[in-house]
Amino acid sequence: MIPKDLQKTNYLEVQLKLDFGKPDERLYLTLETVSTFEIKKDINVNAISEEEVQNKCFQITLSELRKTVKKVTEAYGIPVVDLPLFEEETENE
Repeated sequence: MIPKDLQKTNYLEVQLKLDFGKPDERLYLTLETVSTFEIKKDINVNAISEEEVQNKCFQITLSELRKTVKKVTEAYGIPVVDLPLFEEETENE
């Protein structure tokens, strides 16, 4: 999401929701994350596009989501779920 007042805030947010498993199974997780990115002062905020956010911020957010899923399953004492890379994480490599 690129806020309309980006020049005032200098922050971007990427929000994700992941449903993992099925409600009738032993392991069913719903994780919602909001990742906030600060825009460096030397970057022209008017030049930031949704495509750039998708290519840079979104991949970082997906990576953090994978780490969170692993930590949450470990914390609950169930077999650790180590998700593979999401397709979007490997597109720009």
